[in-house]
Amino acid sequence: MRLLGLSILPLMLIVCTACSDVAVFLGLRTRLDKLPVTSITASLVRAGSAQPIASLAPGQAGQLVVVANTADGKHLATVGAGHGTILFDSFAVSANLVQVDAHGHVLLPSDPRLSEGKTPNIHVDTVGHPGRGHGTANQGAL
Repeated sequence: MRLLGLSILPLMLIVCTACSDVAVFLGLRTRLDKLPVTSITASLVRAGSAQPIASLAPGQAGQLVVVANTADGKHLATVGAGHGTILFDSFAVSANLVQVDAHGHVLLPSDPRLSEGKTPNIHVDTVGHPGRGHGTANQGAL
């Protein structure tokens, strides 16, 4: 019985690493609220790859990548397409014309009449550092 309990423990640990708090505790993920952030940069990459994109067509999606720069010179990227450890809940994201979900997925509406002649904007601010680490990602011409 004791052997069964010991064999289940690693499996439970692996399953729970998907939980943000457990991943932060294990050092697999990071939140920015306690780090000295000096600035951030945001960019848009093709969903499923790290290839930068300049614009989205109606109905297309992209992935937001945010890199935070700290006072000690470190550059910390977001999880997912950014291949980093920073969780997206470290940022407050607001956008016009596009939808941005909690994981940084950006979607332009499929109806071209909604976006014709308009430039979407995405504003990113760090949670816990208002006004210190903020950036804007402008999506080019559509």
